[in-house]
Amino acid sequence: MIKHEALKMFVAVAEAGNILHAAERRGRSPAAVSMSLKQLEEHIGGALFDGDRKAKLSNLGEHVYAIARAEIDSFERATESIRAFARNEVGRVNLATVPSIGYRIMPRAISSFLETRPEVELDLMDADTKSIVSLVETGAIDFGVGGRPRQGAQVEFERLVSDRFVVLCGEGHRLAELYKPITVADLKHETVIANGSTAVIPGSDLLAARTGPRLMVRNMTSLIALVRQGIGVTILPELAVPLETGLTSLPFHGAEGAIWRDIGLLQKRGAYLAPAAVAFRDHLKEIVLSDAGTLDG
Repeated sequence: MIKHEALKMFVAVAEAGNILHAAERRGRSPAAVSMSLKQLEEHIGGALFDGDRKAKLSNLGEHVYAIARAEIDSFERATESIRAFARNEVGRVNLATVPSIGYRIMPRAISSFLETRPEVELDLMDADTKSIVSLVETGAIDFGVGGRPRQGAQVEFERLVSDRFVVLCGEGHRLAELYKPITVADLKHETVIANGSTAVIPGSDLLAARTGPRLMVRNMTSLIALVRQGIGVTILPELAVPLETGLTSLPFHGAEGAIWRDIGLLQKRGAYLAPAAVAFRDHLKEIVLSDAGTLDG
């Protein structure tokens, strides 16, 4: 087998024009370089230079040099790629988040992360917590950001922030004139548009007692459009409420007061995360921590 180090010695001599200068470049003694060349020639079965001065390549040497130079360059690129991967400068991160985090936090987190790691690829999707947990469990994504997982899920949960639920309705809606937190009883005669978040509200089964059409809308853009048009009202985490006109956000209370949900990192138990994924996960945690005063109740 031809050793990589022997090829590097040969290339150093070919480019330096003599053994002495090559030895200085490689930090080796001339005797060591000479011995390496001799062993390489014996292994190949032919002379790599014309004459003892090693100033001119033989025909065989020119052929070997072209191959060796390409091999060394390829190896160095591969080595730098590995080092960059370990430094979190390259790689791919697949993640999913509930819309509220995707809307309020992810833009700044992604922008600041890619400023120092432009070669990292990020693949982000919006989903509800149930879907995110499934994606994490199957390994389809590296990690997710969502609510607490169901009991028995093979997912670790690390809380990031708490978020209260609100009732979202159009401007001028009768609910806004109640001048109090909205309860399930207040919604009895409303068309309440369900979404991916309503299923995790404690006691949300009480909403089944309401009258009117049963609507489920999982797409946030469509959901907001329906509410703005007065087709119904919906219940959302406060962070998911868009910062735009035409909508009214009202506190939603249960029997014991305001209803909150915890949002956190969802990661498969015992799963390995690539360095780039670890770096983005930790960066996201720093962003949320820095915004804790405005995000966390």
